[in-house]
Amino acid sequence: MKVDGLLETGVFETLPLDKKLDKSLENSSKSNQGVTAQLAASLRDNRTIFVKLREGKVHFVSSTRNLYFVDSLDFPVSEMIKKVFKGLKQIPNINQCYLDQHSYFKGAFCIHLNTSQHDAVLVALRLQGIVIKVTKTAISRGV
Repeated sequence: MKVDGLLETGVFETLPLDKKLDKSLENSSKSNQGVTAQLAASLRDNRTIFVKLREGKVHFVSSTRNLYFVDSLDFPVSEMIKKVFKGLKQIPNINQCYLDQHSYFKGAFCIHLNTSQHDAVLVALRLQGIVIKVTKTAISRGV
């Protein structure tokens, strides 16, 4: 049995340099493909949500418990969230989503909510006149 080039006897396996590089590239290629696929799916979801967002509207994905929103002068959603979290004596972790893999084009904001935060934030937003779109997954049919 081998573990990262170490044989059961405790002696390292020696491979020619070209085989080591091939093995290393093969492993990194497989892991990069997985990361790239996850990134592509995430970017696709972010773009889909961002296109459907508008002033005074938020999108909550119940399967991931993520709330997506955009800020405006009339509906400063991030300020409303910060006030709710201040009442809960917690600090919100609001993340910027991007529309591309190089993080040049900013999209919506996103915050992950636990159960107690979810109830408080969604009620507060609704009381302020914010329309809340709730879906099971990020990609849904229709708005």
